Amino acid sequence: MRTVNKAALLLLIFLSSKSAFAETIQTNLQGVILKNVKCSGGYIFFNVSNRSTNRIKGYLRVTVFDSDGDPIDNGGTSINVGPVSGEKKYIETSCGTKYAFRIQ
Repeated sequence: MRTVNKAALLLLIFLSSKSAFAETIQTNLQGVILKNVKCSGGYIFFNVSNRSTNRIKGYLRVTVFDSDGDPIDNGGTSINVGPVSGEKKYIETSCGTKYAFRIQ
């Protein structure tokens, strides 16, 4: 497992003024990205891709923002993705217009 310092835990890795759908989202861990992000029915669905040669274990947290930029919900899920592999995941939360993801 890759050690992440406390400052990196708080790193905001994605906050966009447009939706995250159909984009590749970088994370605070090198080689770990989110793809195919979609929100529907109170769930955010996505793939976690680990391009690195290390197993990635941690907690993926999302903050959801409305069109005014105000936080409206939070959620998270644990991740445990092997080297050079991926995993489908989802987080129960509200759908919004902006998302901030970080791995703790």
